[in-house]
Amino acid sequence: MGSGEATVGDLGRRLRCSQCGNRQIGVTVQPDTRTAEVIERDGPAPETQLG
Repeated sequence: MGSGEATVGDLGRRLRCSQCGNRQIGVTVQPDTRTAEVIERDGPAPETQLG
């Protein structure tokens, strides 16, 4: 969403089901629990990247 400061509500309003087009979706936020050193060394977690 750009700024990295989107709330779950912001995400919920913008997302839509790719199969049925419904906007009643659930959002689960998974924080990156790695240490700062590991994040700096390895970069962003693969599951947070597109594709």
